[in-house]
Amino acid sequence: MNRFKQIYINEGHLFEGILESNDQLISAIFEAFDIASSLEIVAYPRNLTVSLKEYSYPLLKQQYIQ
Repeated sequence: MNRFKQIYINEGHLFEGILESNDQLISAIFEAFDIASSLEIVAYPRNLTVSLKEYSYPLLKQQYIQ
């Protein structure tokens, strides 16, 4: 969170916190999972910034518009 200057908790932070809790029950639940791959998928930083300056809406047939 600090490294990327994030101010909100997201699913990656929660997942990482659960895995780092060192609780026996949690360890038993996640024993069958590939934790490294799961953590990478959930906690991997994503840049979702997309420019829509050149975007044009598709034309829809009138029958699909309500």
